[in-house]
Amino acid sequence: MTQIETAFLYALTLYGTSADADQEQHAKINDFLIDAGFPQEDIDNPPWCAAFLNAVLHRSGLPVTNSLAAESFLQWGEPTTIPMLGDVVVFQWTKNIGGGHHVGFVCAVYPTIVYVLGGNEDGMVEIKGYDPKYVMQYRRLEK
Repeated sequence: MTQIETAFLYALTLYGTSADADQEQHAKINDFLIDAGFPQEDIDNPPWCAAFLNAVLHRSGLPVTNSLAAESFLQWGEPTTIPMLGDVVVFQWTKNIGGGHHVGFVCAVYPTIVYVLGGNEDGMVEIKGYDPKYVMQYRRLEK
């Protein structure tokens, strides 16, 4: 098993952790910010998808982006056109669905939907499907 697959499996153990839940879960999400290198932030303020990925990568001994910006993952690893389980996907949103960027781990890619395991998926760690037209890039950790 590769390190990124191990990181993906670890991320799955965090499934259901919610920013809107009890204080214990809220503290877990603040720990994502701490492990991502941003202890001064509070989960009530920034979007935390990049913090989640960076925390999982950090805890798994893998390179991080040192940024809370989802688009920072456009510089992580190498681009790939054939995404696989555990790769990273960066999305560009349009104004009608919130603007900004989003990032998560690839679960599955189909012509009409990309399934992502990520943080801040409706305020929690979960798997969610997205329209592939918003994919900016898939990224794979170099071997």
